[in-house]
Amino acid sequence: MTDKTLQTLFDAMHQGKYDFDDFMHGEIEPNYEVVTLRDRVVYHPNNKLRAYHKFINTFICNYLELNERIVHSYRKGFSALTAVSAHAKSRAYFQTDIDNFFASITRTLVSSTLANRSMHVPVTDFHDHIDRIVSPVTAANSLPIGFATSPSISNSCLSGFDHDLELHCQSTGLTYTRYSDDIVISGGSRERLLSINAIVADLLERHFSGTLTLNAQKSKLTTIGRKIKLLGMGRRTLVCDSFRSGSPFAAGRCL
Repeated sequence: MTDKTLQTLFDAMHQGKYDFDDFMHGEIEPNYEVVTLRDRVVYHPNNKLRAYHKFINTFICNYLELNERIVHSYRKGFSALTAVSAHAKSRAYFQTDIDNFFASITRTLVSSTLANRSMHVPVTDFHDHIDRIVSPVTAANSLPIGFATSPSISNSCLSGFDHDLELHCQSTGLTYTRYSDDIVISGGSRERLLSINAIVADLLERHFSGTLTLNAQKSKLTTIGRKIKLLGMGRRTLVCDSFRSGSPFAAGRCL
């Protein structure tokens, strides 16, 4: 599509239903409510803020750079199943996740991501409005659970980390995929994975200076011969037909 100004795109999408001046200058907090569900803080935007998020997703978030080889979350045609299937030929698996993921992605990180990962965003004056665009996509100084913009932004925030971890895995014969905050790395033997926890933790530190860290309780290394579950999908060694066909994972059942 031809690049246009932010206001031109906004007015074309909303046809007068919402006001661009309010989008640029209106208060954000009155347009969402905060609820706690199972110890998680979730943000529920009202109709107006949902419309603003849809606009931001359509013309900004969907164009942010990410590592398409690695990321399987929040993308059409990709899923937890595709993330797991990439590890079908491996025999040892390292799993971990990023602790308190969305809440650890700060407003500052969102701002820098929008500034640095927006090469393909079709908005001619995008960089003039980054500070304002950050406001409707963050809450309490972080990326909120419940906003439609959070998934795509989170994927792009980790693109540099994904790139460096992918390079390491390629150089050591390992396979890496990520589904949201869940990291899976696998290889042909347990020995190849013995140092991977420290390497992943070091890369997070280098890229995010301590704001994103691994959840030690979720970090584990498993090998063929033991019960294995990746992203909730189980493997039954040498039993499932899916193993014989070269795709050993099924969603909790034998195929």
